[in-house]
Amino acid sequence: MACVIAPADVDAFMKYCDEENLECTIVADVTDTNRLIMTWRGETIVDISRDFLNTNGASQQQEAVVTAPTEKSYFRRGSASADNFKDQWLEAISTLNTASQQGLVERFDSTVGANTVLMPFGGKYQKTPTQGMVAKLPVLHGETTTASIMTHGFVPELSAWSPYHGAQYAVLLSVAKLVALGGRRQDAYLTLQEYFERLHSKKSWGKPVAALLGAYKAQKELEIGAIGGKDSMSGTFMDLTVPPTLVSFAAVTAPVKNIVSQDLKGPDHRLVYFDVPRTYNDTPDWDHFKENCDILQEEIEKGRVYSAYVVDHGGIPEAVSKMALGNKIGVKFDKYAERAIFQPAIGSFIVEVDITAVNHLLELSDVRVIAVTQDKPVIEWNGQSVTLDEIEKAYEKPLSDIFPLEAKSGTGEAVAYIHDQHAKPRSTSLGAKPKVLIPVFPGTNCEFDSARALNELVL
Repeated sequence: MACVIAPADVDAFMKYCDEENLECTIVADVTDTNRLIMTWRGETIVDISRDFLNTNGASQQQEAVVTAPTEKSYFRRGSASADNFKDQWLEAISTLNTASQQGLVERFDSTVGANTVLMPFGGKYQKTPTQGMVAKLPVLHGETTTASIMTHGFVPELSAWSPYHGAQYAVLLSVAKLVALGGRRQDAYLTLQEYFERLHSKKSWGKPVAALLGAYKAQKELEIGAIGGKDSMSGTFMDLTVPPTLVSFAAVTAPVKNIVSQDLKGPDHRLVYFDVPRTYNDTPDWDHFKENCDILQEEIEKGRVYSAYVVDHGGIPEAVSKMALGNKIGVKFDKYAERAIFQPAIGSFIVEVDITAVNHLLELSDVRVIAVTQDKPVIEWNGQSVTLDEIEKAYEKPLSDIFPLEAKSGTGEAVAYIHDQHAKPRSTSLGAKPKVLIPVFPGTNCEFDSARALNELVL
């Protein structure tokens, strides 16, 4: 990293670097000569005009052809009928893109650090996947009530159909998930990760062009910008290529008191559906989406929301299943919700509220109650049903052989280590003041959390 520091601040800057065990060296001085001069062993090896640097080298141009989607629209692949309700539901939550990844997630220790606000899986049974990372900001002294939230959005099938639409909905999803967790869309920042096939023709160049145009459109509509990011054009191996990929990551800070977990909290609550209409060309109605976000933000800040989930590529079945599994709370759909249940609804909100909060929300357009929660661990619609046990089994099966949720049983006799020795009573008036040594090595964690806990114990 190179930093430009005012002369008066150099000593302080180097002191801070030393405290962080960072090597810091002055390599150049800024002058008013309009020239870049570099020397080596007393000899000048570079002496060029700043005007040349301002040209950014030789100009580069590339022709790209952006093609319109020719296949059937991604948004026309849903079903307007809830017939065969059970089969459709189980199919929706058992694809690779919607199936449980808990076996993979639990290979990483989510309990490291003492600042976690929401665990990766919520509810009494730890089965509701949280749609983002939420942790308090680390502070060395004192307490903070500010949390950071990070989310992401990407729908592979949608981007394969149209990189332009895929990028817009990637940004929309990342921002929607921030709001559902308790953040404010107006305060969000984005960073984009791009991954495309090897670019060898005008048509292949058109894919990243389309995706970037879509992401730019989304940023302009939301009035938030992307900072940094990474791109790669090497997603080709022999005859295999990655789908056009633009993943949007969103980050924001929010008061811990506004954070909302995503598992259903109890029976007799209403599930309110905030739809995101699409325009004539299947792009999001951005004004409506922003209105949805603002309403949900207000309801969360007033403490009226028990849980909120963003509909992703698995539709309403994926969202409701994941919300329900955390506490094994069932859901009974309104019979008039049939047309919405199995339709693509990317970026829509499903919000759990009680009866007192419903009347205010129903005054809004494109907001309606679609279901009621219940003690019975069953998802129901119009006399058809599927149990949460059946859902959990189908949801966990696709990746269970690769990332198992349970360890294989061991063999042989288990050894019981029983501690039956007790310390002898000692006087508490000896005045001893033991010291604690916390070794810190590269790769270790939690030294600040350990020190904080010990200091609080002493105090």
